[in-house]
Amino acid sequence: ITEATKSGGDYTFQQRIITEKGETRHIQAVGQAEKNTEGKVVAIFGIIQDVTLIKEKELELENTAEFYRTILDTVPDKVFVKDSELRIIEANKAFWSMYDAPAEELLGTTALESFPKEQAEGFLARDKQVLKQNEINETEEEITTKNGDTILHYTRKIPFDSGLKGRVLLGMAQDITARRQAEEEQKILIQKLSESNGELEEFAFVASHDLQEPLRIITNFSDIIRADYTDKLPEEAGEYLKFIHDGASHMQDLVRDMLEYARLSHNEAASERRFKIKPKIEFVQENLRERIDEKQPEIIVAENIPTHVMGNPARFVRVLQNLVSNSLKYQPEGQQPKIQITCQKIDDAYKFSVKDNGIGMREEHWDKVFMPFQRLHSKSEYRGTGIGLAICQKIVNNWGGELWFNSKYGKGTTFYFTMPSQD
Repeated sequence: ITEATKSGGDYTFQQRIITEKGETRHIQAVGQAEKNTEGKVVAIFGIIQDVTLIKEKELELENTAEFYRTILDTVPDKVFVKDSELRIIEANKAFWSMYDAPAEELLGTTALESFPKEQAEGFLARDKQVLKQNEINETEEEITTKNGDTILHYTRKIPFDSGLKGRVLLGMAQDITARRQAEEEQKILIQKLSESNGELEEFAFVASHDLQEPLRIITNFSDIIRADYTDKLPEEAGEYLKFIHDGASHMQDLVRDMLEYARLSHNEAASERRFKIKPKIEFVQENLRERIDEKQPEIIVAENIPTHVMGNPARFVRVLQNLVSNSLKYQPEGQQPKIQITCQKIDDAYKFSVKDNGIGMREEHWDKVFMPFQRLHSKSEYRGTGIGLAICQKIVNNWGGELWFNSKYGKGTTFYFTMPSQD
């Protein structure tokens, strides 16, 4: 006001004041000086307006803008805004980090001023298309950094009307260079693993075939000797021949199971078909007829078993037969086996269960159940190769299901497995 009095001009200013009640207020004063005919200031006219609310709103907007700016600058992805001429009008710290010039110098520039011509023209062409077609665009773009390195971005560009700044383009770019390199390395590793698995499968087939023949000879000749010379051999020699026969037979079973485990394919879609379940359950019981006649079990098949499922019927039989066979095998001496086979639909899968009243398993042995060749009992107690459940797990995993169990020592075990539903 004093300056206006001296100069005879106008004045405008804002001032923070403290009222008589101790309140802080913001005022805005606007006025002008009045001069007489001689050019001297004779009066000052002005208006004082309380602008506290306006000032508070401005401060609130400033704080909000600073809040969102802080959030934007902590985002690792590059975020930028371009106007209708494709000039950069806003960006976060991650975006500016690609350049070797300060942000102030880059505001208002286009890609042509910062990137190789061919690369920049590609950016601009896609940006123009986004604004013209008014559609969100997602693509991968190669970027040459200030150090001359080439990085790969996954970029998402969105057109929208911003009001004061008109039609703009919002872009978000994520550096996927490391991920893409990892994917390529993974592809190479999978290819090498596939080749290695093929070689191992071929080796397992050849080795098992070569091993089967001498084992067959040992078994056959031990049987011939026992049949033709039993009365001519000492009793002790007869026992030795039995050991030879049993050992060779066990080795044959082991080699056969090893071969089956090695040759289980991860992709058996070509062998899948829609098949009836109950006939397969009956088929399993026929396969185990000799043991069933011996043990006289009570086998209960639930009435709500689904009519059909989609899958490999031979693999289904292999899994179910192994589980039922184990339920018959692992029983206390003299006890009648009780086996329940059920199935229920859960979400997008069928869950089968095979429950028995057998000897069960101690909890400390649970982690060994699906490990190949990890026997929980001696061969003299229960015959087997120790790989059956490992084969079952691999089969179930290959068709996209799960295999697990609950067991209580001395009470029995329930095995569960799922098959994807393709209804």
